[in-house]
Amino acid sequence: MTRSPARRVAALAAVVLTAAACDEALRPFLPPPVASLSIPITTFDSKIAFQSDRDGNLDIYLMNADGSAPVNLTNHAAADVRPAWSPDGTSLAFHTDRDGNFEVYTMGADGSAPVRLTNHAAFDGIVAWSPDGARIAFQTNRDGNFEVYVMNADGSGLVNLSNNPAFDGFPAWSPDGTRIAFQSSPGGNAEIYVMNADGSAPTNLTNNAAAESAPAWSPDGSRIAFHSGRDGNFDIYVMNADGTAPTRLTTSAASDLQPAWSPDGAQIAFSTRRDGDAEIYTMAADGSGPTNLTNHAANESFPAWGLTPGPPRPAHEIIDLLVAAVEDLVSAGTLGRGHGNALIVKLEAAARRLAEGNVQAAVNLLGAFSNQVQALVNGGLVAAMDGAALIEAAIAASSQLTS
Repeated sequence: MTRSPARRVAALAAVVLTAAACDEALRPFLPPPVASLSIPITTFDSKIAFQSDRDGNLDIYLMNADGSAPVNLTNHAAADVRPAWSPDGTSLAFHTDRDGNFEVYTMGADGSAPVRLTNHAAFDGIVAWSPDGARIAFQTNRDGNFEVYVMNADGSGLVNLSNNPAFDGFPAWSPDGTRIAFQSSPGGNAEIYVMNADGSAPTNLTNNAAAESAPAWSPDGSRIAFHSGRDGNFDIYVMNADGTAPTRLTTSAASDLQPAWSPDGAQIAFSTRRDGDAEIYTMAADGSGPTNLTNHAANESFPAWGLTPGPPRPAHEIIDLLVAAVEDLVSAGTLGRGHGNALIVKLEAAARRLAEGNVQAAVNLLGAFSNQVQALVNGGLVAAMDGAALIEAAIAASSQLTS
């Protein structure tokens, strides 16, 4: 039987406390599945997935964010197109006609284990993951015209969100999971709309006579990038999330399409034909510094920028992150300064012992830190989700030292 994440955390906590030779056992700690405090105990690699026909037909490729090391992930005789990252960076969704018509699939970020999620005679594709990874939005014409649907990440529980006689497609989930931006054409031309994640309250954000499509939320949710033909040819624009202050980022005579934000919001990838064939470019979020990443005679398009999990962080880096996390809780007013200082004293002592080469002393201090966090949680002085994140990170650091 597979242990739940909560039981794994509890079991690891017991190991830490035993190593710390604590007299008082840690009470059972069952953290919720998602912590409100994010402590990146694993490193991440910045990657861009895209579609390309460089091997004779359309496949999904993966490259580093600087354009190096492109790899064909799908390598299939069918057309595999329009990749979308899972929030944890371990999977890609895409659509493919390998079963005769376009269906939604997922696969590992390395191209392994493709799984078919939809099974319908209509078109299913143009996918977007919810920020919690639990659901996938996509467009389909299974009801006679294109609508935005949502389903569970395993393909179950399909729901028509847009339910509109006009074309609705190209969904993009907001980073907080509450809204979905999409393209709709109720008046005959394509506009960028936003609706609640349950399909309610659709609102036209662009309201322009030109065609606008391919919305992409900035990582902080404050802005939406899109492409628009309002200046005579398709360019990349960005606007506030409420539709105000649209700003043109590209001014090429060629078509610039399909924007995708970098995970840190500092850059935007897009597809452009300014070099004759379609290439993947990146630029700063203000439109400066356009750079050709693919530079290939084939056609590349639909970039998707994500972070793939790398190796665990070293213990000393995790301890530094824990200190910063405790300071953040104090600054936010969710942890008292006195309790925060006491936690930081233990962490800084653990860092010193580790620098001196006294690994066991560092492990003991991390165990004492975990005990103290648990006591604060039990006393209602730290939120359970924040406590879960702190203890999990301390366990990760201890595991690095004892493995």
